[in-house]
Amino acid sequence: MNRDSGTKADRRDVLKSAGLGVAGAFAGGATHGSWSITSTAAAQTVQAPRMSEQKWWPSKWGAGDEAGSTNHCTPQKVLDTVKYIKDGKIYKLARNYEQAMPCFGKRSFMLRMPSAPTGGPFGDNKLVYNDEYLATEIGQTGTQFDGLGHIGIQLGNAGDLSQMIFYNGFTMADMADPYGLKKLGVEKLKPLFTRGHLVDIEAVKGRMMDVGEEITVADLRAALAKQNMEADIKPGDAIFFNTGWGRLWIKNNDRLQQWRAGHWVGDRTLCRGQSPLTDRRRYLGGRSGAQSRQGLGVPGAWGSADQARHRQPRKPSIR
Repeated sequence: MNRDSGTKADRRDVLKSAGLGVAGAFAGGATHGSWSITSTAAAQTVQAPRMSEQKWWPSKWGAGDEAGSTNHCTPQKVLDTVKYIKDGKIYKLARNYEQAMPCFGKRSFMLRMPSAPTGGPFGDNKLVYNDEYLATEIGQTGTQFDGLGHIGIQLGNAGDLSQMIFYNGFTMADMADPYGLKKLGVEKLKPLFTRGHLVDIEAVKGRMMDVGEEITVADLRAALAKQNMEADIKPGDAIFFNTGWGRLWIKNNDRLQQWRAGHWVGDRTLCRGQSPLTDRRRYLGGRSGAQSRQGLGVPGAWGSADQARHRQPRKPSIR
């Protein structure tokens, strides 16, 4: 959240005019007023981090909720979604896991077959089978979905686990365990079956987006107009942006790594994987707002180019 309440109100007005003000993917929790943290050990007030001057928990879905925005995925949402299925086409969103794919930092993906076949033959039917050995990190490796335990904010003194706050007020002290998170694990999210909106930014610009280039509200409006789509985004809908960067996958991993996956609403912009360019002091400011405050899961390294190529322009809705 912004320090300046006037700025926040202006941003919400802009997003509402673009049809995003009530979108479930960007819906935030309740606001609880300005606050600060007093460190008893240091006997001093710790300045709240930028965008964290107001308490953002408990969630609109109640204290203790770990599902976040996936609470929108109700049986009624499923029934509403199937009404939009017209021709039954299925598109692959995930990318293949392979050793050549780009991985964050020094991470690697190593898949080995122990032998060929791994076992057998067994029994009178002479059954043989194959197994595999996999050594990797699943975070920031290939297609992924960041759960609500991924991003938090340090509110108190550095290293104080009780003041590292994640979605709905859960702390690192609540969650920490060497064998996986005790709270906010991705398994707590509800299954996703929802309506998706593909916004083809590459088509609007006539080129692949540049490093550090933002998706603005004007870009969004232009894309929707070009696609004959209304901004009728509803709570729980999914939004996908085709930026063109997927064409670099494996072909130019170094350049691709300059761009981080995930879309969210920033300061008057729709940003992809980085803080709004208007304030470079915020590290992944959009993501901290989307995940920690609003309970929004963020997909990464998903493919959208095939859908963009095969997309048929929609007729404007009269609803």
